[in-house]
Amino acid sequence: ILGAINRVKAGASNLVAEMRILRADGEVRRILNHIFSLKDCHGKMQAILGISTDITEQFHGKMLRMLQDELHKNLSETQD
Repeated sequence: ILGAINRVKAGASNLVAEMRILRADGEVRRILNHIFSLKDCHGKMQAILGISTDITEQFHGKMLRMLQDELHKNLSETQD
């Protein structure tokens, strides 16, 4: 995240960064961060803002679909 913030400071526009976090209870969560700058009417940066979204469930669903597709492909190949 610090790298993305530094890129925004250097002039990059909106950035998206995905990361994993480890909660105190030991659970790993996937977080999607949108990082962008807030500029005044003269284009001078006033602040760096971000929005974080927990995408853990979507990530698990995507991984499950990929595994199912791979399993289906492997089963199809062995039946030929």
